[in-house]
Amino acid sequence: MVAGKRTLLMCLICSWVCLQGTEARAVPPSEIWAPSARDQIGAAVMASEVVQRAGGDENTLAYLSRTPRAYYFRFQLGPRQMLLKVAADGYGALMPREVAATQFASESGWGPKFVQVADVGGVLLTERIQGEALEAEQLRDEAILAKVLAKAALVHSYPCAGVEDPALELIRDARLLQETLEVPNVPGALDPALIEASIGQLEAVTKKLKPHLGLCHNRLWPENIFLDENQNVVFVDWSELGCGDPLIEVAKLALAAQLPPEQGPQLLQMYLNRQPSAEETLRFEAVMGVLEVVGYDASDVRED
Repeated sequence: MVAGKRTLLMCLICSWVCLQGTEARAVPPSEIWAPSARDQIGAAVMASEVVQRAGGDENTLAYLSRTPRAYYFRFQLGPRQMLLKVAADGYGALMPREVAATQFASESGWGPKFVQVADVGGVLLTERIQGEALEAEQLRDEAILAKVLAKAALVHSYPCAGVEDPALELIRDARLLQETLEVPNVPGALDPALIEASIGQLEAVTKKLKPHLGLCHNRLWPENIFLDENQNVVFVDWSELGCGDPLIEVAKLALAAQLPPEQGPQLLQMYLNRQPSAEETLRFEAVMGVLEVVGYDASDVRED
């Protein structure tokens, strides 16, 4: 039995090496980070242990991909296909928070089905969604966008408090970019007057209007949004669930989906499911203005 498990583990590791590719190819920036062989093997050993504890089929355990923070595997648990996330070396301490957030999202009907793994730390186990992550262009479909915004509104409906106005962080980031001039190369992004005007507008808004805080996903971009086999919207990657400004999250989603700026008022009305107030419109437009002028791109923060 032990020999069989060792053979399975070696097959998994060998297939992993093959998946890395042996022929010369251009290496994208996301793959410049290279984990140690010890870390890779440790993740494979951990994955094998999880499969055993969960009562899964060890013969179906397969490596899928890696990010700087984690490794991803799949395996069968009866009729269900499971997705296993194993923390990379140095990131295990972050996993309990994500596990708790994912379990909460699962029980609330927002995220994938969560499966508890007893006595194993640094891992997250969920059912693999039978569907595909959205492409940015799909979010420009009004019917799909309405579903996504409705699900986001459910998350945001949970009130929270105890944090400063999230718009202040946007202002600080914009000031930093303004000072260093390390602004993404987009039209108008290097125009100091335009940056200053946008920041000034948002600063004025924060002084007059208090934000309506709510629970936010905080990583809500297309590849973290799935449509399952029943066309239900499912959000994944709950690693940064926390208190925030829902209007900022919606604005970032709009830019990640590459929605045209003129669609902003319609988007806000669709999200609120009512006519927005003058104050909501003012804040949303001010947030969008800063995000656009500094060239917000969700891909800049998509690391895990």
